[in-house]
Amino acid sequence: MPRKPSIKRMPVQSDVEDAIASGFETLRDLRDEIRDAVEAMSESPGLAATGRYQTLSDTADSLDNFVDDEPSVPECVGGERCEYTENREKKLTRSGRLNNATAALTAAADAIRSWIDDQDADDEDAASDIADAEQLADELEGYVSEAEGCEFPGMYG
Repeated sequence: MPRKPSIKRMPVQSDVEDAIASGFETLRDLRDEIRDAVEAMSESPGLAATGRYQTLSDTADSLDNFVDDEPSVPECVGGERCEYTENREKKLTRSGRLNNATAALTAAADAIRSWIDDQDADDEDAASDIADAEQLADELEGYVSEAEGCEFPGMYG
């Protein structure tokens, strides 16, 4: 009997506002989980001196830089539709959850860029909305870049 693939990839259809909220919720959960692990490791002198401890501490610090600053979503783009793919497993790894979060944020940024492209650049009334949307897309892309730099070493790494 053929084996089922271990990773289930599921398409997610959302709007920009929900995709951003979902991505940030996952990133906050990861940050809290990593911060708890770092605190537990710091209580053991042998573990606190390891490369794993330092890497996890750096990851928690990186996530701390932005996960509590979820950006507000302008009305003009909040309802725009976006689609991305999530990994769904019973026990998803930290890296897998990070990938899901960045996929949601990337899809939201792409949908915002698509909305901007559809706007009339000469319309003075839309200029403020376009500027706000561009700023949000830039912020999301920056957050994704920072999140992608996070590392989750294995138990013995």
